[in-house]
Amino acid sequence: MSRPTLLGATGPAKAERTPRPNPSCDVRQRLPNIPLNPPMKSVATALVRGVLTQLHPRMLWLAIWPFLAALVLWGTLGFIFREPVLEALHDLLFGLELTHWVEATFRLFGIEGVLVVIVPILYGTLLLALAIVTALFIIGTVAMPAVVEHIAQRNYPRLERKSGGSLTGSISNALASTGLCVVGWIVTMPLWLLLPMAILFPWFWWGWLTKRILRYDALAAHASPEERHELYRRHRTGFAVLGFGVAALNFVPPLFFIVPIYSGIVFTHFGLRALEALRAERAAAGGLGVPAGPEPAGAGAPAWPSTRGEGIPLAPSQFSQ
Repeated sequence: MSRPTLLGATGPAKAERTPRPNPSCDVRQRLPNIPLNPPMKSVATALVRGVLTQLHPRMLWLAIWPFLAALVLWGTLGFIFREPVLEALHDLLFGLELTHWVEATFRLFGIEGVLVVIVPILYGTLLLALAIVTALFIIGTVAMPAVVEHIAQRNYPRLERKSGGSLTGSISNALASTGLCVVGWIVTMPLWLLLPMAILFPWFWWGWLTKRILRYDALAAHASPEERHELYRRHRTGFAVLGFGVAALNFVPPLFFIVPIYSGIVFTHFGLRALEALRAERAAAGGLGVPAGPEPAGAGAPAWPSTRGEGIPLAPSQFSQ
């Protein structure tokens, strides 16, 4: 039996080649080459760009005055009301079983009068925390528009402004987030007597508040409400890592002066870059008539040339006995 031959072919049959995928049927191959933007790479890029932006004289001034204003405010209030607040803290701590357990633990090591020292330390820590929270509030409602304008003009001049946020929305978001943070701070304060908790709880509340306030303010001028919520969903991890990452800098004494404005800068870089990538993805998908978003199961599978009724015709007499 001889092998089947193609029309017009002469000589022995050549080895069959594996058919190649049809690029025109693979949507992903038709999309423009949009660079991937993994969350951790975007976070690192925002942190590095934030350092460079922070060195600008205008940003340095924005870093100083909100924190100094908050420090003066809470330093003055703390000095005026120090006696009743210290007494209230003392009574609160002595009324807790946890306090007596901590005091007994220190007594085993020959350390007496721990609460006499701990109460003023807690009071000072509380004032510093309130100053940082207040500085974040000032930056979120007053300084962030200047930060966003500065970064948008220099790094994202072509990014369309859809004004999905507002000053009212910014203030409402900041007030609600700050209120929840202060309540959580006060509720968890007795646990600060345990050494790890004295670091972990302030860090957690600073990071949570930073994320809640600044992600809104970073996107308010440029993103629509739908885009903003889509970015919240897609970059939930990235925003959280940024918030807790910059909050950790508050434990480095020289840096807590610039942490509030530096946080606003890195959130703006991260948010605007993510918004730019989202619009590029949607524009590319829209140009192809393909809806943006995750592909359905099986989408993008390569289409192979058909061998039934399509492809290369075979001669009627291709088989012979």
